[in-house]
Amino acid sequence: MTDICRLLRPDEATDLVCAVREMFGETYPDKLFYDAEELAARISRGSLLSMGAFKDDGTLFGHLSAVLDDHSLPYLYCGFVLPAYRGHNILQGLMLAIIDTCRASGAVGIQLEVVCSHPAAQKQTERVGGRVVGYLCACIPPTVAYSEGACAGKAWNNTFYYFIPLSQGGTERVWLPDSLHKVVHEIYDELGIVREIMSPASAQSVSIPVCEESLGEINISRSSGWNVGSVEIRSYGHGLVEKLTNALETMHDQGVSCRHVMLPLHHPQALVLAESCLKAGYGFGALIPRLVPEGDVLLLQRFDQDRFHTELDICVSDYAQRIRALCLDTVGISAFPG
Repeated sequence: MTDICRLLRPDEATDLVCAVREMFGETYPDKLFYDAEELAARISRGSLLSMGAFKDDGTLFGHLSAVLDDHSLPYLYCGFVLPAYRGHNILQGLMLAIIDTCRASGAVGIQLEVVCSHPAAQKQTERVGGRVVGYLCACIPPTVAYSEGACAGKAWNNTFYYFIPLSQGGTERVWLPDSLHKVVHEIYDELGIVREIMSPASAQSVSIPVCEESLGEINISRSSGWNVGSVEIRSYGHGLVEKLTNALETMHDQGVSCRHVMLPLHHPQALVLAESCLKAGYGFGALIPRLVPEGDVLLLQRFDQDRFHTELDICVSDYAQRIRALCLDTVGISAFPG
C-alpha cells in the first residue's frame, strides 16, 4: 500500500494542511497544522520532523510528526491515516521510520500520547517498543473528530502517555513522595529501568545539595486549543513553592480546565513540590524517563472532573489497565464516572 514513507519537504506543507483538513476538518486543536507557512518554516529549520506516507502518485495519506527540542525528548503527535487507507499498519510504518530518524539523531527516547479510544493506535505503539508511563485525564477536546462514531462533541478524551526507549541509561537517583512509589515501581519494572528511589525518610540520611544563592525558575505554557496549562520546573532554588502556587492559581482563575506540573526528579526539592501539589489535589499523571538532560520527570495533573468521562476508554493490556487505575486512585477517583 505504501510506496514511499519519508520526511516531508518544506514545499509539501500545503499537502499536509490539506490532509489534516480531510482527516479532522477544522477540529484539530493545534492550529499549526492549518498554517502551511509556519509548518514549512519549522520543517526547514529542523524543529519539526514530519514523516509522510505517500502513494506512488505523490498523494499524502498518512502522517506523524516529531517535535524536537534541545531540552527535551522528541514528542510525537498529529499522527493519522486517512480512513480509506487504514488496516495496513501504515501508522506503525510511520512510527518505525520516525523512530529510526530520531535514534540516528542521538535521541535517548521518544514520548507520545495515544487517545484511549483508539486501541489500534495503542497496539501499534506497543509493537514498536512503546510502554505506558501515564494516563492523562480529560485533555483532548470533544470537538476533535478522530473517527466516525467517536462521540465528538460529547465527552473529553483521555490519553495514555507512552515512552519509547532508544538507548540504555545508567542507574540514577530520583526523589519521590512515598504515596507515588507503587505506580512508579510498576512503570520502572515494565521498562526494565533501574532507579534508586529516594523518599522523605532518605532525605534525612544523605547529603542534600543546597540552592541558597539561586532562585528557582519555572516555565509556564498554555495551549488554548486544548485548554491545558503546564508549569515546568526549569531549575531548583528559592521561592519555587510560591511561584508554583501562584502560577497554578492563576491558571485556575483563567478557567484552564487541565493543569499539569512537570517536576524533574534529580533534586530532593522535588519532594517538597510534589507533596505541596498532592495536598492541593493534584495526582499522578505520568513518569517520563530521561525527559530532560538531568533525568526523569514526574507529571502531576489536576482537571475539572465534570468534564471527565471514561466511556470511550479502551485498555489493550492488563498493564495499561493497572496504570490507569493507579493514576485515578491518586486523584481520588475510585469509581469511573460515565
